[in-house]
Amino acid sequence: MHFFVLIFFFSRTNRSNNEAIDIELHRGNEGLGISIAGGYGSPHGNIPIFVKTVSKVGAAAEEGRLKKGDQIVSVNGEDLNGYTHEEAAEALRRKTNLIILRVIPS
Repeated sequence: MHFFVLIFFFSRTNRSNNEAIDIELHRGNEGLGISIAGGYGSPHGNIPIFVKTVSKVGAAAEEGRLKKGDQIVSVNGEDLNGYTHEEAAEALRRKTNLIILRVIPS
């Protein structure tokens, strides 16, 4: 019985890596400092929006948690599901200086 409880606890603690987190970015003079990939109708198929790169400067580098491969689920509450690459990029560009990204870490 102790073995079953230990496995259940271990699997629950490892699952947290797949749960969405909110990352708050403050856009400054250097911008967000990220590029994205994916989207509805992309050359690789209809795939979610992912972080392609994180620059060494910018809001994402300063905050420190956003990584290459992270899936961006929403921007300031705007769900990116079904967005094209261009629509997702526009959502990132048009928002205010405070950007809250809901992200599923890679």
